[in-house]
Amino acid sequence: MKQSRSLIWIFVLPLLFADVSSVRAAEATLSPQKPQRIVSLTLGTDEILFSLVDPKRIVAVTYLSVDPGVSHVVEEAKKVPNHLHLSVEGVIALHPDLVLVATYTAADVVKALTDAKLPVMKLALFSSIKGVEQNILAVGKAVGEEARAEEIVSEMNRRLQYIANRVAAASTRPGVLFYSPTGVVAGKETMFDEMAPLTGGRNRAAEAGLIGHQKISIETLIQLDPEIVIVSDWNPEEPDFYQKLITHPALGHLSAVRNRHVFAVPEKHLSSVSQYIVDGIEQVARVIHPELFAPPAATGTASDQRGRP
Repeated sequence: MKQSRSLIWIFVLPLLFADVSSVRAAEATLSPQKPQRIVSLTLGTDEILFSLVDPKRIVAVTYLSVDPGVSHVVEEAKKVPNHLHLSVEGVIALHPDLVLVATYTAADVVKALTDAKLPVMKLALFSSIKGVEQNILAVGKAVGEEARAEEIVSEMNRRLQYIANRVAAASTRPGVLFYSPTGVVAGKETMFDEMAPLTGGRNRAAEAGLIGHQKISIETLIQLDPEIVIVSDWNPEEPDFYQKLITHPALGHLSAVRNRHVFAVPEKHLSSVSQYIVDGIEQVARVIHPELFAPPAATGTASDQRGRP
């Protein structure tokens, strides 16, 4: 059974500031040998690890890694024997030589792991692409795969440049809004706010002065009147959210609803805090400016987008 969206926010949504000092401190305690029994306690590090190391070096990842609604590494994660919730006892029993956590991991869990003399690396939170890249490089250094980490970051930048080149030809930059079933939007200082201009749009929540993730009323949504609304395709607590939104009696004159420009984008793209964030940026760019991109490869993602005729 899928977990609630609140748990996804705890595990994968970025916060505002990078705790770089904690990363450096953790690096100083790691063994000079390449770790062979790695435990990952965040979905972001699950995804990063599978692009860096042989899965045989990973003894545990999060339970979220095998949920296709939020994970890019489902098949890889199935090959790992353990899929953990936050269990201190479960981690200790695996005798790991590296444990990856984040600054949003429960403080008592991190303390218990460090008290057990386990080599714990606490990654920084971030709300930017540069933050994602810094985390990839930090994990690469910790697992002894720095060259591979640099390759991943270089590929991210290559793809971002491709998207930028395409979007540069856009004749318009429509107002875009991310909207959740609880009425939460993404304003300034969020990953979506960085994504919006990269995809050829303007973040209406940021333009209205909203900061962070904030809940707004239907009246405010109508006032913002975005030309395009982006929603997640993964809403286990309200699976019919998309249909409710486009048929809401008060939203019939909303530009995005009236013009059928409400799009459901895979949650795993929208909430990614790994190299796969670039997939989300490209997909949203294709939604906003389909005329600037060739049709995507036959990966099934086209069927995940709804709204455009």
